[in-house]
Amino acid sequence: MLKRFLPFACIISLWQLFVYFFAIPEFLLPSPFVIGRSIVTNAYLLMMHGFYTGSEILMGLCLAIFLSLMCGIFYIFFPRFEHFLRPMLVVMQSMPSFLFMPFLLLWFGFGLLPKMIIVTLTGFFPITLALIDGLKHPPAALKELESLFRATPFRSFIYLRLPAALPAFFTGLKWACLQGAVAVIAADWLGANHGLGYLILTSYSRLQIPLLFSCVIILIFYAHVLMLITHWLERTCIFWRNPS
Repeated sequence: MLKRFLPFACIISLWQLFVYFFAIPEFLLPSPFVIGRSIVTNAYLLMMHGFYTGSEILMGLCLAIFLSLMCGIFYIFFPRFEHFLRPMLVVMQSMPSFLFMPFLLLWFGFGLLPKMIIVTLTGFFPITLALIDGLKHPPAALKELESLFRATPFRSFIYLRLPAALPAFFTGLKWACLQGAVAVIAADWLGANHGLGYLILTSYSRLQIPLLFSCVIILIFYAHVLMLITHWLERTCIFWRNPS
């Protein structure tokens, strides 16, 4: 556990010493101590806006996972579905997802839904491609078992192909967690009245730089927590890879 937090402690210590010895003004680069004080002072504000951003990320990722699993099921029962899905995913991924934001704001307003859709679009591509590639290329031994027992497509999906595709699925999910945290901030910048992205813009316009850095720290914390949860789920679901 200590090894995991040691790099962060070293970076924070060097940052504090750098700001102190070179007397860098607070409006250019606040020290970690000043940022920590800002987090404590603005705790309620950060909690309120952080709750909105965390909800958008979490709900968007859950919807992306659900849609990806539906696409995986469709692929197993209708293999030709991939010929329709893959070009559509490539076209969607070739354009930044926040380009859809003006239309989403026009259709759904400035609430939670447009940002959730942006996170879903951002996470859907890596999760779906990783899952379909995992379902498409199971180990040769599993293919032999599938043909030996004459498994139906449903049984093959539940007992053979889905467990074999879980490593690829979690790889895509990790990437989606990181991209989702970035996408929701970009969506807030295009139009929002709450969220960490909105708070970053307002604090920058008022030159409240410690508050701006506090928002960034909260966002990094969210991404780190999501990655820890994903690692835990991966170890739990793919238990046969765990020596313990």
